[in-house]
Amino acid sequence: MQKLVKESEYFLAWLVFQVCTTVGGAVLGGVAGGVLGGILGGAGVDLNSIKWICGGTGILLGFVLSFFFFRLFVDRMIVKKAEMRAAELLLGSRNQEAADVARLPPGER
Repeated sequence: MQKLVKESEYFLAWLVFQVCTTVGGAVLGGVAGGVLGGILGGAGVDLNSIKWICGGTGILLGFVLSFFFFRLFVDRMIVKKAEMRAAELLLGSRNQEAADVARLPPGER
């Protein structure tokens, strides 16, 4: 039986997901940490607390970003291909059945 999604397609989806979440998480964490650190520093919060607050915020934002990228890449790179291949297999089997019926003598159809 033919697989709907090849291992190479899983690997490619995982690789693109990892690159996007790593780069996106670094950018989002850096921007959010800078803004939040500036606000907290201006409010007079000590540096140790700012590190912990900004680090925790960056991790939480990374989780959220990772979830959205996961949904995006699974939907676009895995599910859509599997749906297309399943439809092709279904239509292919129906076309084969129609061709088999067409080959039957008129009295056996």
